[in-house]
Amino acid sequence: MRPFLQRSQVPVHQNLVATGQEAARMVTRGELNLVVCEDCGFVFNQAFDLSRLSYGEDYDNTQCCSAYFDAYLDGLVQDMVERQSVRNCTVVEVGCGKGQFLRKLVTYPGANNIGYGFDPSYVGPTSDLGGKLQFCICYYDESCTDIATDVVVCRHVIEHVPEPVEILRSVRAALASSPKARVFFETPCVEWILRHRVIWDFFYEHCSLFTAQSLGLAFRRAGFVVERVEHIFGGQYLWLEARVADVEFTGGGDGAISVCAGVGWGVCHRRPRIEDVAMSIHIRDGIFSYDVS
Repeated sequence: MRPFLQRSQVPVHQNLVATGQEAARMVTRGELNLVVCEDCGFVFNQAFDLSRLSYGEDYDNTQCCSAYFDAYLDGLVQDMVERQSVRNCTVVEVGCGKGQFLRKLVTYPGANNIGYGFDPSYVGPTSDLGGKLQFCICYYDESCTDIATDVVVCRHVIEHVPEPVEILRSVRAALASSPKARVFFETPCVEWILRHRVIWDFFYEHCSLFTAQSLGLAFRRAGFVVERVEHIFGGQYLWLEARVADVEFTGGGDGAISVCAGVGWGVCHRRPRIEDVAMSIHIRDGIFSYDVS
């Protein structure tokens, strides 16, 4: 473990709509203490306290108001339907927000999909499009095995979770009755943040940040077969495609696996494969730089 960025008393929320100026000034704050596993490249906030966050009705991270981003979502949906043949499927979205992306997957011309959105902070009608779109104000876990699922999609959720492998295992448990389900996850790429020095992308809500290597490793540990991890949205995001594994991951072929020391965050590091990430973080006088060879 190597610390590389510390900030004190940062607002814990990026997307909380305040009722006024004074409420905005009085927002809950926390400590940002980012450390990196030098073996797999997983980055996490060692000082993260989940109890300080509140994802309720006042939380709004909608980006569809941007025509550029909405067009990106349309392209992502088109790719899933046309390239990945997500047609005539029962689609579950984990952390669906207000359901815009799931709605696009259900209404895509000729897709004929049915959608179930899971999000404890969802606000709106629980049924739409004549029942083809259903929303559940709860988490997606082992209690949801009654939904025969073909596809699980989860966008920009895992980076908010302090124990990312555990949420993946919950998804895996929910698919106990759907062994042929395909899984699609999207999350920010920490290497892109560092390469481009986008330091404002380091904030409290994002307590778990991944390289392509560490993301794939987390999925394998949780019981999935990773088929593809690619950089999308100009390299800013990672897009992972996986399937349910037939057997439990034991670490064979990946070197010695152990939990990141003393933290219990559930993403493993491995030796001596750091050259796969080939990164070096340099700190001097509180300023960091990032080299990729």
